[in-house]
Amino acid sequence: MMKFNTLSTYFFIFLSCLVCAAQAQPIWTPQTSGTTEFLFSIHFVDAMKGWASGSNGTMLHTSDGGSSWAPQTSGVTGNLMSVYFVDATNGWAVSTNGDIIHTSDGGNTWTLQTSGLGKLCSVYFVDATTGWAVGRMVPDPSILHTTDGGVTWNPQNSGLAGEGFFSTFFIDATTGWAVGSGGVTVRTTDGGATWNFVFSQTSAFLYSVYFTDATNGWIAGRSGTILHSSDGGTIWRRQISGTAEDLFSIRFVNATTGWAVGTKGTILHTSDGGTTWTPQTSGTAEQLNSVHFADATTGWAVGWNGTILRANIVATDIEEASGEAPALFRLVGNYPNPFNPATTVRFEIPARGSLNQPVSMSVYNMLGQLVRTLYEGSLTAGAYEIAWDGTDQSGERVSSGIYLLQLRSEAVIKTKTMVLTK
Repeated sequence: MMKFNTLSTYFFIFLSCLVCAAQAQPIWTPQTSGTTEFLFSIHFVDAMKGWASGSNGTMLHTSDGGSSWAPQTSGVTGNLMSVYFVDATNGWAVSTNGDIIHTSDGGNTWTLQTSGLGKLCSVYFVDATTGWAVGRMVPDPSILHTTDGGVTWNPQNSGLAGEGFFSTFFIDATTGWAVGSGGVTVRTTDGGATWNFVFSQTSAFLYSVYFTDATNGWIAGRSGTILHSSDGGTIWRRQISGTAEDLFSIRFVNATTGWAVGTKGTILHTSDGGTTWTPQTSGTAEQLNSVHFADATTGWAVGWNGTILRANIVATDIEEASGEAPALFRLVGNYPNPFNPATTVRFEIPARGSLNQPVSMSVYNMLGQLVRTLYEGSLTAGAYEIAWDGTDQSGERVSSGIYLLQLRSEAVIKTKTMVLTK
């Protein structure tokens, strides 16, 4: 049987009490953008490579998941409202000056494809040749289409003269949607050759549309509006967002898990397809204009004054693969340990009465001071992994030493030590 020094035991208990008294912090942490321009759109092609566009022609790029952002020369001065990449090299962005710019080298060089088309708000491509851009153009129509990568852009008739569109989304070369002012929603099943008006159940401005497949889609808009369709956008039903803030962007990683962002730093999350939406702490009061998740583990949000936030959690199906949920609430530990510069923490959530259980995972120093919150939210029963890169809440690398891991639920707190070496 192992024996413990009594003084050491009391010291560890004291540290644990300090940890328990600390306040849980948000899962979203700020990144340094290097700009104070307003950022309107963010898009990643994987967990490392991404772009953010903004006011006065601002274009930023990262190749390390946002740990560092570098400016790119867009060649335009309008507000770049939307950026989209189909792979690590081919991308497009559109501006309020009617500019459409394109890159074929990851943004090292951006080329103007067309200009002066009014105000463009959203661009989307299904492959390197086929794409759409929407906005408020003069003259109508407010939808443009290309089949040659943007060398030529041709107008499409939305059937709604005088209306403006804020967002468009396609699941393939034929089926897509566009949403805009006054609750306007249109749908196409032939690549935009014909667009059909759909009653959205609202007159609110609609700012963002996203589908996970041919049937399940969501729309976000003014005054906390969230709409959901389970039949490909024929019928839309309102979901209760729990906020009156304007929501400018909505994104899902599957049919159940999604986020929406908006004014006053609002971030909402759902894990049941939007039946319930819960707020997440963003740590900012800045307006958030766009949210994007590269996969189910890593996401970003951008907004005013150069704001970029990142969220990171990695879930595995270790227990679920065997068809059994974990029996105990358990902090397995981290590996490697000792580690440098990063480590992965494993923990298990057992099945309880509620499908979703509030959980937080945090790192503390030996004085009981919060270093970093790795996750705070709701999880279903299962085995999980989450990475820590050895940085604090502000993204600064911490010194070597012993740190405490704390896994916390409503009724249980688990603590373990880990060692960061030089």
